[in-house]
Amino acid sequence: MFDSDPERTFGYVAEQMNRFGLAYLHIIEPRIKGTELIRAGQEPIAAEHLRPKFTGTLIAAGGFTRQSAEAILEAGDADLVAFGRFFIANPDLPNRSESGRH
Repeated sequence: MFDSDPERTFGYVAEQMNRFGLAYLHIIEPRIKGTELIRAGQEPIAAEHLRPKFTGTLIAAGGFTRQSAEAILEAGDADLVAFGRFFIANPDLPNRSESGRH
C-alpha cells in the first residue's frame, strides 16, 4: 500500500475510527511489507504517530523483538504488540520470551 502523505491520511482515518467504538485498531509498521522486512532497524513510527489520534486500544505489529515490544509499551505508543510470524514458527513464544530465549 502506498500513500503520498501517509501521516495525514492515516491520522485522519484513525481519528474517524474513534466514532465507531472499535475494540481495537491493529496497525502494521511500514518496515514490513507482506512477510518481508524492508527497513531493518527502523523504529515503530506508525504507532507513535497514531497513538495520539486513536483513543481506543492500539495493537502494533511488524518486526518487533521482545525488547522493542517492551519499549513501545513502556513509551505508551501501543497497548499491545502482535507477533504473527514469530508465533507461528514458535508456538511456545510466550514461554521463550519469559525465559529470555527469544
